[in-house]
Amino acid sequence: MTADIKSIAEHLRALRYVEAAAGCREVLKSRPQDANALHFLGLADWHLGGDAQDCAGLVRKAIVRMPGHSAMHHNLATILGGAGRLEEAVKSYRKAIALKPDYAEAYYNLSGIRKFAA
Repeated sequence: MTADIKSIAEHLRALRYVEAAAGCREVLKSRPQDANALHFLGLADWHLGGDAQDCAGLVRKAIVRMPGHSAMHHNLATILGGAGRLEEAVKSYRKAIALKPDYAEAYYNLSGIRKFAA
């Protein structure tokens, strides 16, 4: 079965990170610049214990292709915050909020991380 972005997103929502990552890799074989697949692969790999720099790099590549996608900035912030890169995470959360001013989850996560950032 050929993977598609919709099925990958469903795997992520269901916390099936192995399946999501495999689907992303399948998509990227034929479309190596697919922003959604890059984004989802970075997120899935992060949840699977992947290297923060590598995972953030995938999401950053996606952001280059879709700079106005607030969820990508939010997920980059989550990866950076989890890796202890708090100032970078704060900037990414703020970017997500700037793109989507009613992004409640980004406000919530920003408020939690700001008390630890310098």
